[in-house]
Amino acid sequence: MAQVIIRPYKTLDHEAVQEIFWETTTRTQFASINERVDFQEKYLESYLTQLALVAELKGQVVGYIVASISTDSDGAYWSEHLSLFEDLYHRYPAHLHINCAEEARGNGVGSLLVEKLEADLKVIGVGGLHLITLAGARNVSFYQKLGFNHKVERLWNGKPLLFLGKTL
Repeated sequence: MAQVIIRPYKTLDHEAVQEIFWETTTRTQFASINERVDFQEKYLESYLTQLALVAELKGQVVGYIVASISTDSDGAYWSEHLSLFEDLYHRYPAHLHINCAEEARGNGVGSLLVEKLEADLKVIGVGGLHLITLAGARNVSFYQKLGFNHKVERLWNGKPLLFLGKTL
């Protein structure tokens, strides 16, 4: 694979990042256009102003990672399931979302994005990072390979959610 460049997100990247977001999301059904817009706001747009990086390959954005620097201090838990793990945010304050286009998966792009995010968080003094996924999701092994080994599983609306944390 050609050299991947990890760099800060720019407004010009928005369309490509948005396309990757919708290509990779498992949720595709919405009751209304407003519900769809709210979903994108919750899981993408609200993060782009905090900490956002993109992976570029041959001049094209092929992946992104976004993070909240402190889930606890974000104020309201805009996604209700976040309150389920609030006792862990003091140790793992930053929260991430990452997605890669199909052609970039399995080639180390995701690992490069996470490594750069971790380095950036360390520079600003953040001591831990986490994500929340479904307990049986295929991405769990990816995160565990990257050192997200603090695991806590809790039920949310009858589904097992998994908190994965990593000390930086």
